Amino acid sequence: MKWKCDFHRSELTAAAAALICGVIAHSFALFNSIHNYDDILQQPTGYGAGITLGRWLLTVLGDFFTKVLGLGYNLPTVNGLIFILLIALSAALLVNTLKINSRQSAAFLGCLMVTFPTVCAAMAFRYVAPYFGLSLFLSVLGPWCAERRKFGLPLSALCIACSMGIYQAYVPVSIGIFLLLLMKGSLEENAKLSSLVRKGVFYCGCLILGAALYFVGLKICLAAYSGTVLDTYQGVSTMGQLSLSRLPSLIAKAWSNAVFFPLKNHYSLTPAKALRIVWLALFLAIVCLSLSVLFTRRVKWLTGVFFCLMGLLFPVGVNFIEIMCPDSIVYTLMVYALVLFACVPLLLLEYVPKTQGREKRIFSSVLGILLAIIVFYNGYYTNVNYTALYFSNRQVENFASGLVNRMQGAEGYTPDKKWVFSGTVQDSRFYDIWHEVPFYGGYIGCSANGLLRASYSFLTWFQAYVGVETPVATAEEQERIEADSRFQEMPCWPAEGSVRVIDDYVVVRFPETESQTP
Repeated sequence: MKWKCDFHRSELTAAAAALICGVIAHSFALFNSIHNYDDILQQPTGYGAGITLGRWLLTVLGDFFTKVLGLGYNLPTVNGLIFILLIALSAALLVNTLKINSRQSAAFLGCLMVTFPTVCAAMAFRYVAPYFGLSLFLSVLGPWCAERRKFGLPLSALCIACSMGIYQAYVPVSIGIFLLLLMKGSLEENAKLSSLVRKGVFYCGCLILGAALYFVGLKICLAAYSGTVLDTYQGVSTMGQLSLSRLPSLIAKAWSNAVFFPLKNHYSLTPAKALRIVWLALFLAIVCLSLSVLFTRRVKWLTGVFFCLMGLLFPVGVNFIEIMCPDSIVYTLMVYALVLFACVPLLLLEYVPKTQGREKRIFSSVLGILLAIIVFYNGYYTNVNYTALYFSNRQVENFASGLVNRMQGAEGYTPDKKWVFSGTVQDSRFYDIWHEVPFYGGYIGCSANGLLRASYSFLTWFQAYVGVETPVATAEEQERIEADSRFQEMPCWPAEGSVRVIDDYVVVRFPETESQTP
């Protein structure tokens, strides 16, 4: 196949639908400044942890945009729109790769890709969202390049390596698309098992070479950034080191968690019971549509078996992150590839024979209803998460402001004194009215009585919203203060006397645990 521009109306439809739906669904995050535990720390610039988490290209790009171009600011509207635009381009590219000709299917695909809960989770990490969008685009570009044949293998592998170099969790997108292409190929007229197997080996070659190039890039960057080592966070330092004895159980876990994510709300993707029912109905429609296509197209039994085998492997492929990170906590941000489940019926719909016009219209109408409901629920709960985070932000701001007022009003306070926060930062008087709503990963624990206040980034709220410096005492100084008898006499916050000046320190004593009362 020659390199050429063969984009048509369906691709433009997918991109336009993603852009319009994305702006509508994420307008709250686009036009409000809301922060989770990581985002508040990246003010006014920053791209977070890069090479230490194996994201070597994120470090390279982040340093280039921030230090060379001066474009690394944490801007809600700019960063959010760039992210949505890259998702729209990815949707168009996916439609072109899978040769989805129906404009209705293309529109649904674009809307699904931009409202999937992972997108909302990524918006919570707004400072790095444009890079996530680029990683997604590269993960789709890899299979697209592979289909172009000429230089397909090296170009596809390079795209996959670069996608992993920004964020490793998007490589299952490439795996899922390759499996969809194999399923698609098995439904073609005159499909041969031998050619399908060769194509499958070729796709595996793209993935293996891509992984190898990723590790080469990682080694080079670790050497270039001298003194940098991989973090132990989420098992990054042992990435690629997997015992074969664990593989069967990991494959089973990846398969079951993917297949049953609607039923059990895995990864917080289906917070509403009605949404779970709709996803289960969509899975049932996939099975019915698969059987219909296999029988009406009179697919040969060998290629039919191959189609079924790829279908069984598909849940493992799109949930490959469970195998990549066997000892980590997999959450909403890391499972974007599960959106490809919605691609399966849209792809199969293209292969319903023209002689089955009535059946095709029925399938198309049922799928349209199911997918429209999924898009609605995804957009709705996206805004639930944004709104809950907004109120939590306001409560944390007020808490930080009140805490500073108490500290500055303590007898003997002067601005040069260092701060000592002892215990777990909490306040039993707080009540977060949104704390019980369903949260996506990246938002869980972000209530005012949770992670925002008790996290490592809490001091940034004083700097960003109260406008004061935070001269915190060292660990040794804090340990010395906590051993002082004057500290031992202090009650816990918010009781009178829980804030006290001791020598050159202004000390706030919080309860040691969340359950301890003031």
